Amino acid sequence: MKIGKLSNDELQQIIFRHLKSVRKEVLISPGIGEDCAVVDMGSGNLVISTDPITGTAKNIGKLAVHIACNDIASNGIEPIGLTVTLLIPPSACIDDVEMIIKDMQTEASRINVDILGGHTEVTDAVNRFVISATAIGRTDATKNMFTKDSNPGDY
Repeated sequence: MKIGKLSNDELQQIIFRHLKSVRKEVLISPGIGEDCAVVDMGSGNLVISTDPITGTAKNIGKLAVHIACNDIASNGIEPIGLTVTLLIPPSACIDDVEMIIKDMQTEASRINVDILGGHTEVTDAVNRFVISATAIGRTDATKNMFTKDSNPGDY
């Protein structure tokens, strides 16, 4: 396979055709152009999105915060928090890990988002840092959150 994101056709044929929603609370499921899932929580909707950072080591903590939160914000929802998985190559040093965590916390604080938890692991499965961040937001049940319904100029 070639490096990079799967094409829309590949996503449809390899991934999405196998995924079926079984819960009535799930209002928006995976699909082309839908980066966020939306779950009815009764008193409001939980909006969730996840993204990895794989292509760089420079500013990886800052990028992880912004890229994950951007999907939520693009739906007009204020991000509340993040969970983060940090995969660390064996060649890394403690100072590198600490710098990434400090950068994540600085950016999260700057945009009023909490880091809610996650997982940190040194593994030989990676040869550079990999971060996967899941952003979470909440909105009232009346807000339309489908990306496909967005128009230029929407806020």
